Amino acid sequence: MVARTESLWDRFAAIEPGLMRLTSAMRAVLGAAATLAVLTALHGSDTALLAGGFTAMVTSLAIGDLPPRNQLITLGLGAPLSLAALTAGAVLTPYPTAAKMAFLLVIYLAVQARRFGARGLGLGVFGFMAFFLSQFAQARVVQLPQLGAAVLIAFGAVATVWYCAGPRTMYGALTRLRRAFDGRLHAVLRDTASVIAAGQEVHTRSRALERRLDTDPEKAQHGPFGGPIAHGYLTLSLIIPMFGDLLEISGISMSVNYGLEKVRFPSPVPVGAKIRLHGVVDSVDEVKGNGVQMALTFTVEVEGHEKPACVARAVYRHYA
Repeated sequence: MVARTESLWDRFAAIEPGLMRLTSAMRAVLGAAATLAVLTALHGSDTALLAGGFTAMVTSLAIGDLPPRNQLITLGLGAPLSLAALTAGAVLTPYPTAAKMAFLLVIYLAVQARRFGARGLGLGVFGFMAFFLSQFAQARVVQLPQLGAAVLIAFGAVATVWYCAGPRTMYGALTRLRRAFDGRLHAVLRDTASVIAAGQEVHTRSRALERRLDTDPEKAQHGPFGGPIAHGYLTLSLIIPMFGDLLEISGISMSVNYGLEKVRFPSPVPVGAKIRLHGVVDSVDEVKGNGVQMALTFTVEVEGHEKPACVARAVYRHYA
């Protein structure tokens, strides 16, 4: 059951590598829901609910910095900037021509702010959206205390969600990207293995795959192996998904494929043959950075064959 759940999660993660959009959308929804809940409890007006929910959604999606400290700084700068833009818009609401000219200036400044990286982009979005909100809601100066309070509540709700859910980190994004890549790689290799096992009867295989296999039975009969086979490097690539089923390493923060020391292909893998992986941990040594280096010897065995199809010594580094 656990393995099936992990497989479904890997497939889901592969659709949206890194889960960046999903996590941003989740934070936006939670921030908006928390804001609306607080404003409703305080009997806020419809305009205040609109301002609070809109600000919470924009705030959650506008922060694109990965370091947590930078996210907090952008959030802190965004609150006064949003209040300033909202105030300017409310003051200019009675003067449509001046408001339109000011809106064009805000758009220009927001675009130029993108030159200063993720923080500049986020602050530009804050200013633009706050001014847009004032014009959309036709806000007046008399409404500023209520609207300003709604904006501050929205920023507070987003900060609370940010704290409770945990800030987005570069390590977290890279970890999710790596897991998504692993999920896709496993799917590709398993499908490739099924094509090999099915042999010539499968007509959906790609031409690129056919060029990597001796798939012509008639020609292969006269070759050195007496039939179609899987090439050695394809066999080597199948070690990756089989190793994941063979050994699970927990309690680490990062694992690195350090390389291969020796690879041999003593015998071929005939099309339709069954293979299995045998592994031996040769050594485990400490390395700098609070990690260990693990050397393993992998042996890909073919059912009914005395000689293995592949013998490879691989080196991994795991960090706590």
